[in-house]
Amino acid sequence: MNRMALIVLLLTIFAGCNSRTTLLNDLSDRVVGYGIEIRSENQQLISDMLGYISSLESKRGNDNIQIIINLKNRDDCKECFSYSYEYKNSEITIDISADYPLGAQYGVYEILEYIGYRFFTPYQYFIPENLHIRNLLNSLEQNRGVLFKPDMGQRGLHLHTLHPIEALYDFWIGTELEEAYKIIDWIIKIRGNYIQWVALNDIRKEDRYLEWRLKTEKIIELAHRRGIKVGINCLVFANSSLQNGYLIEDEDSLRIIRDLNFDVLNLSFGEFVGNEPDVFIRKIEDIKSRVRTVRGDIDITATIHVGNYPNLWVEYNNETLLYYFLVKYIEDIVPYVHTVMYFNLIESSVGAYNHRSFKEHKEFLLDYIHKGKKVVYFPESAYWIAFDNSVPLFLPLYIRSRFLDLELMNSELKNDTARQNTGHIVFTSGWEWGYYMTDYLSTKMAYKFTDKWQSEIEYMLMPLSEKYKEVSAIINQLIEVQAEYLINRRLAAYYAGVDAYVELGHKAGIIGQPDRVMVDEMDDLSDEKRGNFENSIISNLREFSEKMREINDKVGILRKLVTDKFLYEMLDGIEIDYLRSEFVYLLYASAFYKDKSLLGEANLYIDRAREIVKRRHGSLHYPDKELILNSNENPTIYKFGYLKQADTLCLWVRDWIKVSTKFGEDNQPVPSCIE
Repeated sequence: MNRMALIVLLLTIFAGCNSRTTLLNDLSDRVVGYGIEIRSENQQLISDMLGYISSLESKRGNDNIQIIINLKNRDDCKECFSYSYEYKNSEITIDISADYPLGAQYGVYEILEYIGYRFFTPYQYFIPENLHIRNLLNSLEQNRGVLFKPDMGQRGLHLHTLHPIEALYDFWIGTELEEAYKIIDWIIKIRGNYIQWVALNDIRKEDRYLEWRLKTEKIIELAHRRGIKVGINCLVFANSSLQNGYLIEDEDSLRIIRDLNFDVLNLSFGEFVGNEPDVFIRKIEDIKSRVRTVRGDIDITATIHVGNYPNLWVEYNNETLLYYFLVKYIEDIVPYVHTVMYFNLIESSVGAYNHRSFKEHKEFLLDYIHKGKKVVYFPESAYWIAFDNSVPLFLPLYIRSRFLDLELMNSELKNDTARQNTGHIVFTSGWEWGYYMTDYLSTKMAYKFTDKWQSEIEYMLMPLSEKYKEVSAIINQLIEVQAEYLINRRLAAYYAGVDAYVELGHKAGIIGQPDRVMVDEMDDLSDEKRGNFENSIISNLREFSEKMREINDKVGILRKLVTDKFLYEMLDGIEIDYLRSEFVYLLYASAFYKDKSLLGEANLYIDRAREIVKRRHGSLHYPDKELILNSNENPTIYKFGYLKQADTLCLWVRDWIKVSTKFGEDNQPVPSCIE
């Protein structure tokens, strides 16, 4: 072996080719076995990468194509790479010229995707058994010599560990590191360069702090070695502490950045409640000063939340503005402009957090971009609480919204400086039921923007099945139907669930997710409101269910033609979406028309949904499914995994019991769905 460190990856599958000569002379759609070698002088970097690709050893075979990837350093373009290649004598040699460490890793993962890899989740991904040689060579030729460089300077994920999602157990609880390392690696695979998570207040206890510190030191060390910057989210203002977030309030509370080498301190100010402008600004200035004393090198960022409530509009400096926008009056703090759910900066937000749209947030974001100031857009890929994956619903609509936001931002980024000053960090809250797709695609699109989200979905699915175009077409059709009915026709609130917290907010006029007429409030409607409700809600719910039935009919055919587990997950998601649309229509029609027979039909859809949920939850990606499906002790306010309500269909049953009670049919107590 020469001085280059040689790490050998992967598998060799012997293909059914007639001969090696036939293979080399006929670049048809034949599939062949393959092996991969990745060579670099940086042995540690390659070892880190390959530790999360495969532990299988590659072997040469007479009928195989050998793919050799040579990594060479370049220092003229941050996080960039380009490549050249040569195909000769059953070997494809690819020379990647890349910035270390991230550009080199991005380059390797780009080539692996050409081969057919798809890194869908941190825990499981798709590895092709065979190589479609024409597809690989076409991809290599198409991008030969192209300089891949980031369209936005900061890209990555915010792991919302205030919720009992996978990342809570991987990053916060216990001492195990393997799953956290997988998430860091995954962020690189999807072309990210940043990760942050939320600090919880259980580390106020000294023994717990020491345990957490030891684990977190190791996580940060690996992230930095791989080229990833790391942030921690903390809360300011005790009156806004509605969950168990870690509060920054004194010198001692700053030990988490004194003792640990975080790159970013992200401040949050809670939701629903605010403070006087002078109090807010003095407090943040004081915290900034204290932080700079402890860690002069750390970046400070601040979350610009949503909430169009009278108490959150303030007067300051002869301006009326949303409370969170006061951050703009504080120097050297980078705003993280937040939006929620699958809503975007352009279209209606259907009343989410009492906003008709997020127009003010769009203007705030674009103002920073136009002035060349550092700013990060901070949208969601799942909201969780009673809205999407906890129902459960499959909502690739999120992909469309993240694309529309990125399209808007890219149109306003006029030069490299503006691009480097702008970021896109996805607020993520659970990956099962296909929600990994939004993080996967939106982070990649923030690195290299595309002009069509539809083509990105098709490319993502291409290696999984010969029927990938058919599956892609169905998912794209589903997205368009969801956009039309959930956003344009304002059915978002009805498709989502309602738990006890959401209902309490509804009664108090404190709106988080879009509000609706509750299923047991039909009798309270006046004649005029009944007419409007029938025309605007009942009619659209019926149309929506009909559109969803058309889509679901295609799923039944495809189930017999695909075998991949990721495709099965998507097809299960489409079917659960259809069942939910029928259920909601029948339930509301039953309550509205006082038709007991429709209630019985609705119950049949619960039974069918249980079958889908049982199948899906028997094939989750997360290694320890009990943690995310069942009750458990954890430091959040939610003593259960994020899929518990989905597993029991609690949000379906809750509404069904409410209507059945109206008919005198059910004596069951209405479940809260928050325990």
